Amino acid sequence: MSKNHANFSYWETNRELFKGDILIIGGGLVGQSIAIAIQKQKKQLKQKPLNVCIVDKLPMGQSGASTRNAGFACFGSPTEIIDDLSREEENKTINRISNRISGLSIWKDWIPGNIIEWDECSGYEVFEREEEMNFKEVLNQLPYLNKIGESASGNPRIYSKHQRISSKLPYSIRIEGEASLNPGKAHNSLYNLNQELGNQIINGVNVPNRNYWHKNSEGWTIPTENGIFKAKRVVIAANAWTPKILDSDLDITPGRGQILMIKSAKPINYNGVFHAKKGYLYFRNSINSLIIGGGRNLFQINETSLEMITTKEVQDYLEAYARDVLLPNQDFSIQNRWAGIMAFSKRGNKDPLLDWYEPDLLIASRMCGMGVALAPIIGIKASKKILE
Repeated sequence: MSKNHANFSYWETNRELFKGDILIIGGGLVGQSIAIAIQKQKKQLKQKPLNVCIVDKLPMGQSGASTRNAGFACFGSPTEIIDDLSREEENKTINRISNRISGLSIWKDWIPGNIIEWDECSGYEVFEREEEMNFKEVLNQLPYLNKIGESASGNPRIYSKHQRISSKLPYSIRIEGEASLNPGKAHNSLYNLNQELGNQIINGVNVPNRNYWHKNSEGWTIPTENGIFKAKRVVIAANAWTPKILDSDLDITPGRGQILMIKSAKPINYNGVFHAKKGYLYFRNSINSLIIGGGRNLFQINETSLEMITTKEVQDYLEAYARDVLLPNQDFSIQNRWAGIMAFSKRGNKDPLLDWYEPDLLIASRMCGMGVALAPIIGIKASKKILE
């Protein structure tokens, strides 16, 4: 916690903002899902609800990644899965896909699709002409990919050869079950559901690192410049910011994802969620605009950052892809640019980090760019750990 309290009065710093059962640090999709799952589980057990509070350093409606992504509800493109299978045991890949698909299904149980603009548009992995060999490799692996997909979901034909998307993207694979949504409305819908369940959400509070916390037989006391939080158990769902909060060298590293939103004078006919360049580039249509994201792999050192800013090099790359591949010979204008911060493993582990850091302090972070799909299922898994 900062030693300079010039902007905070004694009364502000020393008041008690929350005293209860569970404090969740991080108000993104994962943190909010954990709070929801706790109360749903208590209700299912016909038990009294817990006193739960979510705290986040950002203003209401903002998040590090949850409201700053491209709005993909996806679970794994063919090239990603082929790469995973080359590095790990088959059952680990199957379990990861299963968790992602389960998470997407839970979304539809929690929130009506029309409220969050859920569109069952299917996903597509696309290849340029010079990527024909990569496409053929996927085609050769389709039976195996569908075997993996069936083990993960029960659907025997998730992946199939698709017609060409455009002259610039002549090869494509359809991914059944992927969708798009409005991340801002999804985040807000979880906020509303938390309020309905009686959970408290406090924004604009910067939680200091673990060195400033105190613990006794009654639980945790966490001082902040805005006031004091007390809870029996604490969950850190701060994704890429988790190592900073714990002041620990965890296996978590940030990855900035930059987005470009453009408008064209002509209709934009990319209907679906599209993965390109082995998943490092992605795009979709949204209300007659085109959202394009990615490029992190080409500028990896600079994009391993906690700064939520756009950079010229990545934005130029996204613009060039729009101009040369997606909308050739079309005039378009830039509507918006933004960046979000994801969290990945330094060692290439693609599974979330969900574990006790110490007694009564749980970590639920490192979504590896799949926070939309994973948030509800991680919420349920975390709530079971908390309530066990």
